[in-house]
Amino acid sequence: MGKVEEQLRLELQGHPYKLGHENVPGAPFFRVDQLGGSTMLLLNTAHRFYTELYMGADTSKAMRAAIEVLLFSIGDCINGAPEQVRAMYDLELVEWSKRLDYALLQLTQRVAYDDGEVGDATAEAA
Repeated sequence: MGKVEEQLRLELQGHPYKLGHENVPGAPFFRVDQLGGSTMLLLNTAHRFYTELYMGADTSKAMRAAIEVLLFSIGDCINGAPEQVRAMYDLELVEWSKRLDYALLQLTQRVAYDDGEVGDATAEAA
């Protein structure tokens, strides 16, 4: 066991859930690791989920906490799954992340359009 991993294990001792961040372009919007008795949720700061939803201008601390609870719950299921099921989750998480990225892009464009930032809907209808 490496020195960094040992330090992390000591830091997590007595904390069943720990939140972390990582910047990994192209990777899923989150991942979970089981380190000893702790579940580590790592949010990908390079994903649109992080920048536009989790840390979005309209997202409150309470909403971020609710998102974390949701992802920790999913993470617990992933970590507790049999090996074959976990392998399926790992593949699905990549697909979910791609679809979420695209859906958030579409939402951002739609909101900007509805707010009049992208053309004028009444002028186009005329």
